[in-house]
Amino acid sequence: SGVATFVYGMSETGAAGGFESPRAIAFFGIGAALILLYVAHARVRKEHALIDMSLLRIRGFASAVTASLVVSIAMFGALLLLPLYWQVVRNESVHTTGFLLMPQAFGAAVAVVLAGRMTDRAGAAVVVPFGILLALLGTGVYTQVGTDTPHAVLVGALFVIGLGLGATNTPLLAAAYVSLSRSAIPGATSAFHTVRRLGGSVGAAALAVVLQQAIVSGVPTLRGSALEPLPAATHARVAPALANAFGTAFWVAFGLLVIALAASL
Repeated sequence: SGVATFVYGMSETGAAGGFESPRAIAFFGIGAALILLYVAHARVRKEHALIDMSLLRIRGFASAVTASLVVSIAMFGALLLLPLYWQVVRNESVHTTGFLLMPQAFGAAVAVVLAGRMTDRAGAAVVVPFGILLALLGTGVYTQVGTDTPHAVLVGALFVIGLGLGATNTPLLAAAYVSLSRSAIPGATSAFHTVRRLGGSVGAAALAVVLQQAIVSGVPTLRGSALEPLPAATHARVAPALANAFGTAFWVAFGLLVIALAASL
């Protein structure tokens, strides 16, 4: 509930006038307080808590969870941005957008198979940073998006992002298990997947806020209507500024992946 309240506070930053709005600050404060209360509760309950905080004292597990958390924040946020870019900036239909996003799934499917074999041979400590580097490479292309960036370039970058995701998820889980005793694995599994999903929620909300603020800064006249269908003349006029706003949001995702890379080393 603490993370949900915190995420709701993020959504309020757009609707209520920015991070300085009293409503957003109130939800941030309540969310932070609830999270702190859970930490205190988990310290008392220990292995019986949903997330056993004592596991975070184990360096290998803590590093894997941290990297997974930051990757989830960055990549789930990017997954929100990608279809919006195609629809808002490039004016593609919903069906066309779906087809344009398919290469990411193909890349992830290919990487999941290869990553398992590579992890067995070289270890997660080698595979995970390589996967994050691939995700960085693909995301870096999207930081430069414009109104006429070739489809082939963006589709190729999306395939590379998929490769990166597929090469990080399973090896990170394997890395988290390496330093644990067999009895700790059930609790660690619950904690690992819970943190990943919380990271995805935070990432989607955070990058949505970044995108909204960038759009308001670049095209103040649009405000809440930027994601709605625009007249052709208006769209042609504001499309470059919208593309720049998406580039800004992708830069944030890129920076988060750099942090994840550092955590994985």
